[in-house]
Amino acid sequence: HLAGHAEQADDEGDLLLIDSHDGPVAAAVWKLFDMVIGRCGPIPTLVEWDSDIPDWPVLKAEAASAQAILDRHAHSLMLGKAHAAR
Repeated sequence: HLAGHAEQADDEGDLLLIDSHDGPVAAAVWKLFDMVIGRCGPIPTLVEWDSDIPDWPVLKAEAASAQAILDRHAHSLMLGKAHAAR
């Protein structure tokens, strides 16, 4: 799943990222998702937003961002298979 996170500090002041599902997916998470999908290929993906839910256009944009990454890697995978079959 993809979700927003909150930043907190632990008892020693080190950064904790809490899977809070209450905000947009961070740029670093999108980058990681892109890398994982590039290695694993497209997989079922859920964008979770459980609290502080924004208006529909924001939610739709998050889903569209995930779909664009999935589609790009699916297209690359299909081109690679077509090239290998020649």
